[in-house]
Amino acid sequence: MNDNFVTVRQLLGMGLLAHEVLGGEAGLDRPVRMIVPTVSTTEVGALASCSLAVFGPEHLAVEDLAADLVLRLGHSVGLSGIIAERPRRPVPLVTRRLADKLAVPLIGRS
Repeated sequence: MNDNFVTVRQLLGMGLLAHEVLGGEAGLDRPVRMIVPTVSTTEVGALASCSLAVFGPEHLAVEDLAADLVLRLGHSVGLSGIIAERPRRPVPLVTRRLADKLAVPLIGRS
C-alpha cells in the first residue's frame, strides 16, 4: 500500500460518520484516492480506481438488487468502497456475501 493515501478503515476510524460495515470487511485496508458523490449505478463503472463512492438515500437502497450491480461494477473498476444510507430493511444475505467475496466494503451510514 502507498503511504500517501488513507484507507477506508482509517477514514471510518476518524469518527466523522456514524456507520455500519454491511459486508466486504476484507477490503477495509484499500487505499482511497478520492471520495466521489455518486447518483446512479451506471456512474460507478466510470469511476477511477481507488475511489470511494458515496450514494445519497434516494440513489441506492442497499437492500435492493441494485446494490449487487453496484458491487460488481465497483469491483470491476477497483473501487475502494461504497457508502450508502443505512437500510430500513435487512440487507439480503446474498448482497453481504457478494461484498465479502469481492472484498468491496459496503458501508451503511446514518
